[in-house]
Amino acid sequence: MHPLRRLLPGLLAALTLLLTVGCGDVRYIAIPGTTTRITLPVADAGKEYEMQILHDIGDCDSLGIKEEDMHLCLPYVDRASGEIRLAYNLLNRDSLASLPEHEEMLSVQFQGTTVETGLAGQEIKVIPHDPWSESGTLYILVIDGSGSMAETSGRGGLTRMQVVKQALKRQDVVDAFYGSGKGDNAVMLLQFTQGDPRPVGGQLVALKNRREYKAAVSQLQVLNGYTHLFDAVKYATGPLLQANAVTEVLRGGRLKPNVIVLTDGFNNERASDVCGDNLERLDLLLEHLNEVQLTDITKRPQVHTVGLGKPIRPGFELPQGNTKPTAADLCGRRNVDTRIDGELETRGIDNASLHYIARSGGGKAHIKRGRKELAKAFQEAASPRYKWFEARIRMDPFYLRRAFKIRLSLVGVANAGATIEIFPSAWLDAPPGRKMDDGWHTEDTYLRTFVVVLPLFGLFVCLSYMGAAMHNTRRMLFGRVRRGQTPPTDPPAAA
Repeated sequence: MHPLRRLLPGLLAALTLLLTVGCGDVRYIAIPGTTTRITLPVADAGKEYEMQILHDIGDCDSLGIKEEDMHLCLPYVDRASGEIRLAYNLLNRDSLASLPEHEEMLSVQFQGTTVETGLAGQEIKVIPHDPWSESGTLYILVIDGSGSMAETSGRGGLTRMQVVKQALKRQDVVDAFYGSGKGDNAVMLLQFTQGDPRPVGGQLVALKNRREYKAAVSQLQVLNGYTHLFDAVKYATGPLLQANAVTEVLRGGRLKPNVIVLTDGFNNERASDVCGDNLERLDLLLEHLNEVQLTDITKRPQVHTVGLGKPIRPGFELPQGNTKPTAADLCGRRNVDTRIDGELETRGIDNASLHYIARSGGGKAHIKRGRKELAKAFQEAASPRYKWFEARIRMDPFYLRRAFKIRLSLVGVANAGATIEIFPSAWLDAPPGRKMDDGWHTEDTYLRTFVVVLPLFGLFVCLSYMGAAMHNTRRMLFGRVRRGQTPPTDPPAAA
C-alpha cells in the first residue's frame, strides 16, 4: 500500500475530531472513525439490572468482542438513512448478566417520544451477539391435550397432536433444545386439559439427553376435556417451579427456566363460556405473571406461547404500555358474546391472549400452522442467552440533524434502562454509510469520502486555471493585436 494512502484515513480522522470536538471541550466523547459525539451514558437508578450502553473500545474489549465486530459495539449515526445503532449489555451487581432475545421487550424513546415500528417509517431491530455458554436452560414444555388436539390439521390427514409430535422430534428442534455443546440443557414435558398439567409418563423428570427426550415426546397423547390454558400457565410459572424435581435442576442458578406453552384454541372452562368471560381470568393471570417478574432473577421463568392454527384476530397488535386489556382488545367487538365451545374455537385460536401472556412473561408469542412453521416456533422459543445486544433504530432523517437524547428500557424479561445524548456533527456528514445485505447501514472507510471529494477538488483546480488558459490560448492564436486593428505587413524587399 502506498504510504500516502495509509496516512489519509488518519488525517481525515484528525480533521473530523477537530471539527466535532473542539479545543479543550471534555464534556463529549468522540466515537473513533466517525463524526459523532456522545455524552457518558447514564443508567436508570433503582433497577434490578444496570444497563450499560457500550460507548468506548474498553467496553467492547471487556466483553471479548471480536475485532471484525468491534464497529457494531460502538454508537453510530447515519444521518442520510436516518439510522442509529447502540449496543448494550446488562450487569447484575457488577457481574455480566445473560439475556435471551427480547426485541418485543425493548422500548426506545427519542427525545421523550416512544419509537414505534411501522409508524411513519420508524423501525426497531434488536440483534443478539455472543451466545452465553456459562449457563444452560431448563425448557418446560406444556402441551395442550384437550379433545380438539385429535382433530385433523391441514393436509396429510394428521391430527394436531401428531403434527406437534413430529415438529418436536425434528432434528433442528432437538438441537435447539439441547444445543451442540456438552448437554447442559434439560427439558421437562407436561400436558394440560383441566386442572394442573400432568407430567408425561406420570413422573416429573428432567430429560437430560436426546434419547430420553424423544421417548417422552412419543408418549404425548390426547387427554380430552376442556382447555384450562390460563391455569396451566399459572401452574407452570408458580407451583411447578417449587417442585423438588425442578428446584434440584435450577439450584445455584446454573440453569434458567424457559416455559413454552402450546395450545390449539381458547381458554375454555365450561360449555357456556363466551369470549368475554376470559377477560377477568386473563387479568388475574397477567397480575400473577407481573408478580413473577419481580422474583429472584436466577429463578424467574421466561414464558413463550405457541398457537397452532389460524388466528381469530389476524391483524391484532398489542397496545403500547403495560395496560390491562379490554373485552374488545381480547375478542374484537363482534366476538365478545360469542360462545367458544363449538363456535369460536372452530374458526381459529385466541392469538390476542397468547400475545398478552407472552409479553407479561418476558417472552414472545408464535402463531403457526403446519409442522415446519411449528418447528420454527419451537426453535425461536428455545433461543440461547446472549452477552450483548445491538439495537438498530430507523426514523425520519430530519430528526437527526441536531443533538438528541435516546433512552433504552427493558420490561418483562428484565427491568433496566439507560439514556445517552448524541451529537451528530454540524460540519461534516461523512463518510456516508454503506448498505448491508439486511437493508441496514454500517460505517464505511474514509477513502470513500475521497471518491467524492477529490473529483470536486479537481474541478475547482481546473476552474481556477481556466481563465489563464483561455487568455494564453487567445494570445497564441491572435498575438498582441487589439480589437479593430489590422496586423502590420512586412516592408518591401530592397532592390
